[in-house]
Amino acid sequence: MSSLDSTIGALEIANVVSAYLSGIIAFQTYFYFRNFPEDKPLLKYTVRLQLQFIFILLLSALDLGHVISSSHTSYKVTVSDFGQPKLLAKFPNSIEAALLFEGLITTVVQAFFIMRVHRLSKVHKIIIYFFSLCAALRLAASVSLTVFGVQSLSLNAFVADWSWLLTSLFSLGAFVDIGISLCLCLFFYSQRGTCFAR
Repeated sequence: MSSLDSTIGALEIANVVSAYLSGIIAFQTYFYFRNFPEDKPLLKYTVRLQLQFIFILLLSALDLGHVISSSHTSYKVTVSDFGQPKLLAKFPNSIEAALLFEGLITTVVQAFFIMRVHRLSKVHKIIIYFFSLCAALRLAASVSLTVFGVQSLSLNAFVADWSWLLTSLFSLGAFVDIGISLCLCLFFYSQRGTCFAR
């Protein structure tokens, strides 16, 4: 396997998968607004519907920003800088923008599910506060990595200096996701006899 397969090849695959998932989100957003026009945020509707409307638009806008910045990174690395390996030492700033968008998307989604866990399962508030703190720390790590990536002189220096923060970012995200999933599973398990008869 060449070094391009493990670097630029991984970037290309991730970009294609990201664009595919973004298309699914765009379709779901279109489907939601087409099939539920009564959910439009007019004054006669509740704040809850307005927040759902804003949530859907915010998530779609952040996802579009992520796809654009990822696509720019992919194009710059594989087309504009093709055949110039020295330019691969510093990725374009659009990859830092993609990292920032990813951090914002993850935080918005995790906050939504933390609120759902709080409303549905009535778990102890300390658990909710702990998950919220972990999600906020993950967002802070994402913003920090974006700033440090823009300031970094080379990719090798960035990895050497900040790989621990990148590992912490992914670990915190996985921890919060697993914790939310466990809380929801426990809630659904406790409700199994009260919802539907077999």
